[in-house]
Amino acid sequence: MKKAAILIIGLSAMYSAQASDNLQRICTAGYQDDTERFEAQTLSTSAGDLKVINDRQTGLQWQFCPLGQQLSADQMSCTGDATIVRDTSSQMGAMASQAVLIGNENSRLGTQQHAWRAPNVNELMSLLNPACSPALFASLGYPKKTLAELKALKAIADDWHHQPDEIRNQANSVLVNHTSLYFVSDSWGDDEQYAVISFSNYNFNLVEEIYPNHNGHANYQDHNIWGGFLRLVREIP
Repeated sequence: MKKAAILIIGLSAMYSAQASDNLQRICTAGYQDDTERFEAQTLSTSAGDLKVINDRQTGLQWQFCPLGQQLSADQMSCTGDATIVRDTSSQMGAMASQAVLIGNENSRLGTQQHAWRAPNVNELMSLLNPACSPALFASLGYPKKTLAELKALKAIADDWHHQPDEIRNQANSVLVNHTSLYFVSDSWGDDEQYAVISFSNYNFNLVEEIYPNHNGHANYQDHNIWGGFLRLVREIP
């Protein structure tokens, strides 16, 4: 895959919802969600209800929850820990690991036709919403941690004296993914790792408390050091 130009998106005029201990969505002043583009649908499967989002603009159907999470009882959010898809030591190894995860999901849902798959980087970019932070449309669920959970992860990641490297690296990986909101594609960057999109904009109120004065942006990256979350897609049946 050719190296793509980095997409830099800043949010200049922001407003914030009432403070809470959950990651908040903040948007540019005057922004209104597109109520025509996305349609929510609930599919009944042998594994339980599956909420999907139909994108009328692209003709794609997305799983509402990232891989590993489950739909909440009120079907408005996602529960549990999302799976962080990691690269292995080779391109083939990483592709095999991702294929196993997707195969398991299709088997769990009993999907034979219109099987779920990983998005390519252009499909993933179609979900990037530059007007808001997180830089996702409101119709889509995303993994969340509270401020207390993020601070606990950072404390472990920074504890060089008492925590083994494996524990610190694991905590840092989870922290980075939840604050950067990395989502992986099936496309490859120049360094033979999955291309990822960061959907964070680093403008969540709580993320700024973890990384004060950080000026990160939602962007495309052709490499993936920490892995990322995976949202499965297919063409609308």
